[in-house]
Amino acid sequence: MSVVVTLVAFVLLCFKSSVLFAQTDGECEGESCASKKPTVVWLRPPELGIEGSGVSITSGPIYDAMAYLSTHLHNYEHQYEAYPVKRAWSLVQHQHSAQKVYCFYGAAYQEERAEWGYYSQPTSINLPLLIVARKALQPSLKNELDTAQSQPTQEYFESISLRALLQQNLRTVLYNDVNNVYADTVEQWATKNNVVRLNGLGKDLGMHTIALL
Repeated sequence: MSVVVTLVAFVLLCFKSSVLFAQTDGECEGESCASKKPTVVWLRPPELGIEGSGVSITSGPIYDAMAYLSTHLHNYEHQYEAYPVKRAWSLVQHQHSAQKVYCFYGAAYQEERAEWGYYSQPTSINLPLLIVARKALQPSLKNELDTAQSQPTQEYFESISLRALLQQNLRTVLYNDVNNVYADTVEQWATKNNVVRLNGLGKDLGMHTIALL
């Protein structure tokens, strides 16, 4: 199916985003455990702006944010790694010990996740959204902010109403079985003309949507 996708949104992560730590189980092997600092492995999915070697993240704005936050945890060693979302969740939930804990930076709060992980405070802020398009958006759409969904961010970006864009039949992508603030917002004005629905299983969704553009 040939599709021209003209709209995609990313959550803007900021220092107020929450992080989710795995709960440690107290296991430790070897005499070195008593003297060696435990390690926090900071996790993000592969995305724009992340650079590194293999799974290691070494630079980019997300790296800078995680590295800054890690300076407040003096009693730990720190690693920064990128994995697909499902793998990252699995590491947080299952692969941890007294000497290593996984932290999903920017994790959105869900009640069931709190049963096996610890959230920092405050929980993540999901708005405003950054819109990326193949072409310049019509001037008539500028500053038509839907105040029910967000607040003006004129200092950094032009404010554009997501509802107005979708009513123009500009298209965006929603992935099956992916629930987040963006998807919930789009669903309010979704039609067969302005939303393309795809199976996102096994894909890095952000990069996959960029590839569609």
